[in-house]
Amino acid sequence: MIHRQGLSSRLFGLVAEPLRRNTSFFVFMYVLGVVVSVVELPDKPDAKLYDNLWPELLLDLYVVCAMLALLPRNHPLAGADCYPLKRCEQDSFIMPALGCDDDVEALFARNHVDPNIRYTTIENFSAMSMVEQGLGVSVMNKLITEKRICDVAMIPIDPPASITLGAALHSRADASPAVKMFLKYAVRMLTKSAV
Repeated sequence: MIHRQGLSSRLFGLVAEPLRRNTSFFVFMYVLGVVVSVVELPDKPDAKLYDNLWPELLLDLYVVCAMLALLPRNHPLAGADCYPLKRCEQDSFIMPALGCDDDVEALFARNHVDPNIRYTTIENFSAMSMVEQGLGVSVMNKLITEKRICDVAMIPIDPPASITLGAALHSRADASPAVKMFLKYAVRMLTKSAV
């Protein structure tokens, strides 16, 4: 019985960890789901909210995706277990999607890192190619790097960080077939790539 409880606790911990790390995100998504459901309610006297709205809003799709350092193969830390985020202040840094993607900028702000930005590019694959050519280092989420065509070292950053991707529906039962198919595909693809 103790073994089963230990396993249950670990599994619950794995499921609850994204909620703990990203509480404000989940509260915002939940409130947004409720607001959208109320606003989309038909203007009819007998209109009511979907019965399973409250639990479904809590159980919508979310994926936690690790942030990785991308380094040229000849970088001194290319074979290390992790890349200290603070090192971005020394190394030439290639900023992906500057001003368009808050993930990396927010990561630096949270960790009080002022990166030595040498290059910026909107396209992540361009940034990966620049890293491959030895022009600097970069930081991206694991999902972006999944189908990479570049020969770069990818290692976790220190301190570890992740992003949360999510999708919320006001009702899975009322979703169109296209939305249901998209969610099925997204769950299959994202769960292959998560963390």
